[in-house]
Amino acid sequence: MTPVPLDARFHVARDVQSRRFHEEVVVLDLRRGEYFSLNEVGARVWDALSSGATLREVIETLAVDYDTSVTQLSVDVLAVVEDLLRRELVVQGD
Repeated sequence: MTPVPLDARFHVARDVQSRRFHEEVVVLDLRRGEYFSLNEVGARVWDALSSGATLREVIETLAVDYDTSVTQLSVDVLAVVEDLLRRELVVQGD
């Protein structure tokens, strides 16, 4: 997989639905009939990406909120985003 640019924006794939349950988000891939659960941090990443934030904005916001380094959070957030892309739950683009 090619590196994901920090200024990339994403949108939810066409056949994907999501629902927040307290601190988690459940994501349903209607095309494949699979569902995924995102923990609190994954849910925050999902919500931010779904609302149009860039990857950089997501990382910077979460680094402040969780009082951690941007470097460490970048690794974790990129892992989540790459997994979402690999599973075709989000699509990179405007």
